Amino acid sequence: MNIARSILAVLALLSVAAGPAPVTMTAQAGSKLDAVARQLVATDLAEANQAGDTPLLLLGTAHLGGPRDRPALFIQLQSARECGSSGCSSSAYVRGPKGWRKVLDSVTGRIFVDGAMHKGMHDIIIDGHDRWVWNGSVYADTDSAPAVNLAPRSST
Repeated sequence: MNIARSILAVLALLSVAAGPAPVTMTAQAGSKLDAVARQLVATDLAEANQAGDTPLLLLGTAHLGGPRDRPALFIQLQSARECGSSGCSSSAYVRGPKGWRKVLDSVTGRIFVDGAMHKGMHDIIIDGHDRWVWNGSVYADTDSAPAVNLAPRSST
């Protein structure tokens, strides 16, 4: 590993250790990362194109694991079809020995990488309050759904 890459890895770890660091999402049309992202979301792009929509593809990267791990790739599709009243959803992928794997699916809001870790991966904070933790294979939301009464209503 060359010195520049070592310095970048240390800076990334220090920024995460200092508190939640935002994942900046930008358009990177024509880049190698854009080509990878388009392959990962090819089905979503095809469905959007069939509906006459051309979504904007936004990308971000962040280190979620240790300094030797590759950065995760965050992908967001922005269009009238893809975004709702609460915003646009984003997904995250990590690259392993067998290729890219989705580890966070359809979260909406600003994404931050926290200094806290579970099972070797940094926690992810969505919209400043929703904590997602690594369960060993994917990120899981720590907020449980509110209790719902599923009993049939009486007609009295």
